[in-house]
Amino acid sequence: MFDNTTTARTAHESHILDATLRRDTSFPQTELVVLVDEEVQLNDFEFERNGNIWYGEKNGMVEFFWWSETSDHEGYGGQAFRVTTSDGEEVLLKGPYSSNAGAVNKHGFGPVVNAIVTDDRECFEDEWTMNHRLCLTLDAAKYAVSLIDEDVELVKEQKFSSNDTYYLPHVK
Repeated sequence: MFDNTTTARTAHESHILDATLRRDTSFPQTELVVLVDEEVQLNDFEFERNGNIWYGEKNGMVEFFWWSETSDHEGYGGQAFRVTTSDGEEVLLKGPYSSNAGAVNKHGFGPVVNAIVTDDRECFEDEWTMNHRLCLTLDAAKYAVSLIDEDVELVKEQKFSSNDTYYLPHVK
């Protein structure tokens, strides 16, 4: 079992206001839903690259893409995203694909945890109206889980044939 007992006080704590779990009987996984004071915008992230994974982190929130110079550039319908690297270079990612927490963890970033994030309290309280998926750093997710009234833990699991690492919320 993964140890969730440590919640370091870091900058993300001032940005995460509340958290809950979303359970959908048609979907076998419980999802972490987080209310933040302000969603981080793409231009707020500084991205790093490892292979084809582009990773950015800010205030405990994480954004990432799968992109290479030689890919078909059809992800997100061919939409282009301008990102800034950690050394200040601006790069245009045309048609990147989304990725997943397991792939990001496998490429040495994070660890990260899948979450649904909003800065709109009304949407948070009626979580079926929101669906903005981001990831959180593991420390930020631990802090968010500590705000939930239920006794919740993050469980480390290996999933899929690629044996990717995920941290999933489970009620004890």
